[in-house]
Amino acid sequence: MTQSGPQKGDPTLEIWIGERSLYIFIVFLTVFGSVILIPTAYIRWRHERLREPEVSFIVLAYIFFLANELVLLGLQTRVYRLSYVALRMKPPYREILNDRHDVIILAYASTYLFYSALWCIKISLLLFFRPFLRALPDQLRWWNVTITYLFITFVLGFLATLLSCGGPRQLNHVAPGQSRLTFPKAFPLDIY
Repeated sequence: MTQSGPQKGDPTLEIWIGERSLYIFIVFLTVFGSVILIPTAYIRWRHERLREPEVSFIVLAYIFFLANELVLLGLQTRVYRLSYVALRMKPPYREILNDRHDVIILAYASTYLFYSALWCIKISLLLFFRPFLRALPDQLRWWNVTITYLFITFVLGFLATLLSCGGPRQLNHVAPGQSRLTFPKAFPLDIY
């Protein structure tokens, strides 16, 4: 039985979402996050609730979120340039090694920023419920245990991510004399 249609290749060698579509999606997420936060900030201001402790973590989460979106926009162009070269859609270029290194650094930065934004939201929710728990003194002790556990897991998670691939020293390391790249079809390219 013969197979009709195109031959299926390695799915990792395909671009699943277009560069423009991903750019639009990142901008949409930024606008969507702002549309949610700005009215929330207005409501808190209107009811004079801006001095509560969870507000600082909400603002910090928003700052981390915006920084993450900016990093994603910078990461996106480099990833697509490298993908086009790997798929032989464009020829290799001089800065390819720098782009590979920058992609790793930006991916780590994006991970840390997103991770920090999520943890800030989690901590702000715990701080939001603390006044309710003051009425239950026996339960407030468990709340304190929970918040302590969260801070410890945040720090350990951050360190585990940072040290997972050799730590900061390895992130800044580009092998000396690294001038040959091998692509999936095993053809070496000389980059000068």
